[in-house]
Amino acid sequence: MKQIGGDIGQSIPMVCQNRANTRRPIVFLSNERASEADILSGHFKSTRECIAAAEGLVLVLHDTTEFTY
Repeated sequence: MKQIGGDIGQSIPMVCQNRANTRRPIVFLSNERASEADILSGHFKSTRECIAAAEGLVLVLHDTTEFTY
């Protein structure tokens, strides 16, 4: 997961570079017990803490761009 997090925007095979390393995140992400909410909960908690600690105005920017392949 560190490899994937360190290269945001790349595909899992591109980041992991070989078949053995690619299998691990795919198995993890396919696990029914690992929900999207569970995976993102740490990010949401960290974001709340950063905003709570900020002094003054906090801008929340959102990119609404969508791609259909």
